[in-house]
Amino acid sequence: MNFYTMRLLILSGLLSMCFSLTAQRDTHIMIVTGGHGFDRAEFFGMFDRIEGVRYEEIVQPKANEMIESGQVEKYDLLIFYDMYDSITEGQKKAYLKLVADRKPMLFLHHSIVSYQDWPEFALIVGGKYHTKDSSRLSNYKHDEQIFVKVTDRDHPITKGLNDFTIFDETYGNCEILPDVHPLLSTAHPMSLPLLGWVNPYLGHQVVYLQGGHGPEAFKDPNFNQLLEQAVDWCVGM
Repeated sequence: MNFYTMRLLILSGLLSMCFSLTAQRDTHIMIVTGGHGFDRAEFFGMFDRIEGVRYEEIVQPKANEMIESGQVEKYDLLIFYDMYDSITEGQKKAYLKLVADRKPMLFLHHSIVSYQDWPEFALIVGGKYHTKDSSRLSNYKHDEQIFVKVTDRDHPITKGLNDFTIFDETYGNCEILPDVHPLLSTAHPMSLPLLGWVNPYLGHQVVYLQGGHGPEAFKDPNFNQLLEQAVDWCVGM
């Protein structure tokens, strides 16, 4: 067998493995929205491009009602893209039960703004965008070119990604808990220093990705790869 034939066989085997993994993926996602507008077509287009993924959008307050009643067991992953502030005591307990049950959870972009009066929520996500604490109000700026550094190149969520620049919204002066595991960072002066992390909360691993404000980010190939790999890692934990 010559070198070129061997290389062709190896390449064919790798492609077969990739197609097999894609065919085997059957991930059912609950995407929580509500409280903040967004480009629906481009946002959900990201998930349409992930083969083997089925998703349902659940708009607040219905999502919290379903979480409290235990109706989310059928989902492999909960993705939060809401910005919501109303939560009952029963629903708070239900969120903590999700953590105790090791339910895969991925928080995106403005979800970090939710539940300003519930301190435990920041412990779950790993950080907080402050809107009420006058001593450290957070801020944002639309339409910024943000240089993103892949801080952990070996993590499955960021594997294969190189540093990149994305047109997105910055969040500044946000709280980041000290125990989070950094995935992405930036030196942008208007941004919080970390743009993605894994938060180890009560033995569970919760993922937060700061990006994802508008259609430019939704169409960015790096952000799409990041999202797909985050989905796979969360479900495979």
